[in-house]
Amino acid sequence: MFEPYLKSFFVRSSDPTHIKALKLEVLTNLATDTNISVILREFQTYIGSSDKEFVAATIQAIGRCASNIREVTDTCLSGLVSLLSNRDESVVGESVVVIRKLLQSETVGHKDIISHMARLMDNIKIPMARASILWLLGEYCDKVPKIAPDVLRKMAKTFISEDDIVKLQILTLATKLYLTNPKQTRLLCQYVYNLAKYDTNYDIRDRARLTRALVFPSQGHEDNKLAKHAKKIFLATKPPPVQQSSFKDRDQFQLSTLSHLINARATGYQDLPPFPEEAPDPTVRYVELPASFTPENHHKPSHPKKSKPQKMKSFYSDESSPEDESEDDASDSSSDSDSDSDSSDSDSSESSSDEDNESDSEEEEEEEPRFKRKVSGGSSKKRPEKHGVSQSSGSEDTDSSSSSSSSGSESSSDEEAENSEDSDEDVKKKKKSDREQRNSVPQGRGNRSNLDLLLDLDDTPPAMDTPLLTPSLGGLLTPSPSSQPSQPLPPGASIQPASAKFVPTVTQELLNRISGGGLAVACRFTRSPHLYSPRMTSVELSFTNNGSEEIRDISVGSKKLAPGMALHEFAGIAVLSPDTTLNGTIGVDFNDTTQPAMFDLVVGGRTFSINITAPIGELLMPLAMNEGDFNLNQIKLRGMNEQCGVVSLSSGNKDIKSLVNRVYETANLLQVQCSSNDIVKFGGQTASGKALVLVSLSLPQDEQESTISVNCEKMVISSMLLKEIKSALKRD
Repeated sequence: MFEPYLKSFFVRSSDPTHIKALKLEVLTNLATDTNISVILREFQTYIGSSDKEFVAATIQAIGRCASNIREVTDTCLSGLVSLLSNRDESVVGESVVVIRKLLQSETVGHKDIISHMARLMDNIKIPMARASILWLLGEYCDKVPKIAPDVLRKMAKTFISEDDIVKLQILTLATKLYLTNPKQTRLLCQYVYNLAKYDTNYDIRDRARLTRALVFPSQGHEDNKLAKHAKKIFLATKPPPVQQSSFKDRDQFQLSTLSHLINARATGYQDLPPFPEEAPDPTVRYVELPASFTPENHHKPSHPKKSKPQKMKSFYSDESSPEDESEDDASDSSSDSDSDSDSSDSDSSESSSDEDNESDSEEEEEEEPRFKRKVSGGSSKKRPEKHGVSQSSGSEDTDSSSSSSSSGSESSSDEEAENSEDSDEDVKKKKKSDREQRNSVPQGRGNRSNLDLLLDLDDTPPAMDTPLLTPSLGGLLTPSPSSQPSQPLPPGASIQPASAKFVPTVTQELLNRISGGGLAVACRFTRSPHLYSPRMTSVELSFTNNGSEEIRDISVGSKKLAPGMALHEFAGIAVLSPDTTLNGTIGVDFNDTTQPAMFDLVVGGRTFSINITAPIGELLMPLAMNEGDFNLNQIKLRGMNEQCGVVSLSSGNKDIKSLVNRVYETANLLQVQCSSNDIVKFGGQTASGKALVLVSLSLPQDEQESTISVNCEKMVISSMLLKEIKSALKRD
């Protein structure tokens, strides 16, 4: 029932958090095989929101979609794994928890994902995320027998400085590894137990004492039944978690009520009445729009133009105009021009023009049938009834003229009455169409009720001029082409934006703490599209207060940018406490040049000059494409648009995997699947000008040299990119 209106439940930035959660719940319940791609693209946009609670709910919704629709499970898993490099604590923590639940639900283990998460242990600092990764390594230690012991070795070195929740998982990992690989991890496990034995937390000491008694029983207790079944106890198969909605038990409360929000009966809550046994009369649902007022409630038959509700009607009505108001004022005077004109003979009343007809009130013409039934009491002719009403309404002191006018109107011929009725109907139709046309245009005023506003809502969100809702992951959660039916694509159809395969973690120092008076500033390129504009490169600034006093009012001052460049400021920092680090993201449109972005950083009244220079590889955005589109565009970019070179590879860069990783570290590109094993191809585009950038590397067979070619219509980009790739491949 709601699937055709899927886009009506898309979250808007103006929605409060609880409404966003409800919309996420509706979108998750409406997800099917046919619309899952649209929903996942919408979810990936929400991950870049500043509302941390909403971002966490979005990641949980992605996990529910992945568990319910098996076709997109692998796609969602890869997308969630890429979020582990995010600097936001809520994003990383929720991603790890959801990944753990998905891996538990899968019958086939994902060795690559677990290995990738293990490699991120050195970079992830959030305790909950580190603990979840350690639990996964212990649970699936048989799938990564070479990686898990090495991770335990590293964690044993930092055991003292870890949080309590991480220490407990280190104990669990050591126990499981000893039970599965005692020859290699026996001494390491005993070392971890000795560290935990003297820990300050009694929970950790008790856990170590209990597990040591099961794993390393004391002499004379080797036949202990618990010790014999220690492997079954610790390595028992855990039931997969059920991905349940947070609104599971709230169906007893009415939607959007306080009780539904807090999941408890609030004071004053009234239950909905039970469903009737018999269907009610459908006419009770016919709601009359408030714009059409009934004359019975808002007019007096004898004085319709002098009544106050008539003035309110002309004031609030969409059809009101200054001319209508002047006519109402004129009607309140001692005499009425309409009654004077109608007091003449019947020929003049029959030959009146359209302007004379329009001088009457529009409400009077629109409500003629009801007014006729109210006043005339069932006369058979429409024209005489209208004249009778208009005369009685406009002549209090001229009863004789009113009666003569009525009698003259009734004595008109049948042919003239028919012509007048036809002309009157034409006027009504014309005015009705004009009113409908005016009502179709949204206006800021008018007597519009809540029902009108509800009916005017569009099914699709309003279009935005600026790309504020650019997906932060760039198609990361879009289902892979392998899940779609294979059909031949036209040339260029496979070229689509993609997500970065490598996110740099190395920072560049912009302001040292000595020059900044205790404030240190560093930057990091996140390789994600900026929310303000897709032409901008996202740069994350880290502000660290190394002093002993608070630092207040950190913001961007004057900008010194080259022509064509632009800079979007980060949200100002009000207070930075001592020994605290806060992050802010700026967007820089480098205009596909290597010129630095210079601006002033204002810190508590002091000004510091900041200079950000981006490597050429950070000015690119990855593109996914097939080999046919790559070759087609490479042919077009021959000649002056091609830069070639030869590089002598180092000893550690001779296999395909190492070459691809070095290119990913150097430039924000994406590998193209090739039919040949002798060449590696990468595709991308410049962030600002959207110019194609194509890179191909030949794999050395017997020789130690590799041929590199870079194709781009901007020769400066291709030349500098070639130098950076050659320099990266020479490094060990």
